[in-house]
Amino acid sequence: MKNTSFAFVGLCIAAPAFQLLERYGLFHWRDDVVFPLLLVSLFLLALLFGWSVLSVRHHRIRAVVGSLVCAFCLWQVFQNGQIIY
Repeated sequence: MKNTSFAFVGLCIAAPAFQLLERYGLFHWRDDVVFPLLLVSLFLLALLFGWSVLSVRHHRIRAVVGSLVCAFCLWQVFQNGQIIY
């Protein structure tokens, strides 16, 4: 695997990580800690979405996987109502 593949896989794991941890209650931190982590997760999600859009032409599998991860992350955010915090 190339270095870009490792970075893409890491981004696909990191983008939904904090959302899933908070969704399933694996950590119970204060809101002043959870909210910045949610913002970092949304930033990583935007980065992943941009990378997926730019990969459509040359790496279609990467674009599809990135889009599915983005859709899952957005579904988690809007399902929980976390966007309003």
